[in-house]
Amino acid sequence: MSRSPNRSLLLTTIWSLLLAVLFGKAGAVFLSSVPAHELTMERRMLREAGKTPSPEHLIHEWSSLSRALYWSPGDADLWFQLGRNLHRVALADVPVPKSYLGEIGAFLSLPAPQQPGDQRELLLTGAIAAYDRAVAANQLVSGARFWRLAARDAIAADKPEPWENDLKPAVQKALEFDPNDPAAWRAAGEMALRHDDPDAAVLWLKGSLTVKLDGLERVAETLLTLPEGSRRFGEVIPEKAEAWKRLARYLFTQWRVPSAVEAFDHAMRLAGTTAIRPPEGEAVSDGDFADDSERLLHPWRIEAARGVKTIRRVEQRQLEVVFQRGPANWYHVWQEVAVEPGRNYRLSASLQVDGFSPDETFGVEAVHPYEISLFAANARCYAAAGPSYRQPLPVSDGRFVTVETTFRAPDGVRVLIVRPRRFGGDEKASGTLRIRAVSLRQTAEPEDSAVDPS
Repeated sequence: MSRSPNRSLLLTTIWSLLLAVLFGKAGAVFLSSVPAHELTMERRMLREAGKTPSPEHLIHEWSSLSRALYWSPGDADLWFQLGRNLHRVALADVPVPKSYLGEIGAFLSLPAPQQPGDQRELLLTGAIAAYDRAVAANQLVSGARFWRLAARDAIAADKPEPWENDLKPAVQKALEFDPNDPAAWRAAGEMALRHDDPDAAVLWLKGSLTVKLDGLERVAETLLTLPEGSRRFGEVIPEKAEAWKRLARYLFTQWRVPSAVEAFDHAMRLAGTTAIRPPEGEAVSDGDFADDSERLLHPWRIEAARGVKTIRRVEQRQLEVVFQRGPANWYHVWQEVAVEPGRNYRLSASLQVDGFSPDETFGVEAVHPYEISLFAANARCYAAAGPSYRQPLPVSDGRFVTVETTFRAPDGVRVLIVRPRRFGGDEKASGTLRIRAVSLRQTAEPEDSAVDPS
């Protein structure tokens, strides 16, 4: 018995519709995956470079996110990322081009801002809308509930919502729903401080570091806004050597030297060892580049530089810097040192220079931690005895020579940067610099007039 023509036509139509739906869904997935893949690759490149997305980068991503969501409106992760982008840009308070505001406003059905000051509220409202859609698409989406509360609180900054019986319980519940986001715990702690609840702030900041130590410096910065913040470090910082070491080095950069020393000693006790301190009266740690950096509160930092190879020669107790057509202006090894404002210091080092033209100068300098134009003192030697070299600078000629100068530490400054230096020359030149016995000591002598910020 043969099938009727009508039945065959019906089956053909059904199969055609099914194929159209399948191809349509596949096409939508493909079209949404292209911009989503672009975003993933861009973020990966930033992470590999050790960078975080700038506000401008986050704004640039909006178009890709909206295109991806147009074809895949049920993707909770994309909605969440859009919400975080809008949220971060709003808090960064950077100007957003009108075209982007119009695009994102139309995409989320938001009213256009009537005044320039409305931009922040518009972006936060958009973030809340995106978070809501993320939760609607997937009840288990990570973080959207908390960040929605944070955006809502940011909008209501001038008229804060009731905290103790309203917002605080909601924040606590949202954190318990997604307990593995250290940034959320940290933001919750900062939110608690804005609502004058330091106990909740300490609890949630501790939660942040319990999940991950990244962000410890931000937590320390937040704690220092409290009247007794430094006393509460012990309640927040995990009892781990690495955590207290990071805290100590952060405090040192904030010129809180006694607190930094105390925290570092605690870190060394947790590590089962002791700190290596500079000799009495010495400000520089490890002046011969031979000590264990992990046991130093403020060790040498060595940055990579094109055309330069930097080697710690521990047995020879010196640093060797080999230039292969390296930069003429080189200052890529440095250390932060504590000083007393207004006191006199003698800066010195022992240098050996092989190669380079005779008139090139090398040495050591102490500079302001923020900007060299604010303060700089240096001690130099010539590379070799050339026909035009000027006294009284010493001359290396392949031998170790001592360079030194005295200066008065500037008022109001408790930390200086000490660093070996090549003070300009032929970028195509090659040669070797060896340095040891770097020292910065207080002296009763008057300051030297030879202070050169160049």
